Amino acid sequence: MIIFIRMNVKQYFAVILLLLQIVAVQAATTVTNISAGYYHSMFLKSNGSLWMMGYNLYGELGDGTFNQTNRPEQIISRAHLINRACDFCH
Repeated sequence: MIIFIRMNVKQYFAVILLLLQIVAVQAATTVTNISAGYYHSMFLKSNGSLWMMGYNLYGELGDGTFNQTNRPEQIISRAHLINRACDFCH
């Protein structure tokens, strides 16, 4: 798992707390990989689904919109990814 983090400590803990809430609510699957960019985050669940959230000015979330969200959105239902990482704007 590769994680690139460009956040201050307060932002980092806010993302971790939000991800822990998501895991607690959706206990049927577990988060296996997390990647946090400067303004957006992605995580891969054990069922293969890819979820993203955050700033979406350039379409970073991959949901076909430019709308930002503070709630996770499922992007792919069955991801066949080995490794993926967020970066500053991509």
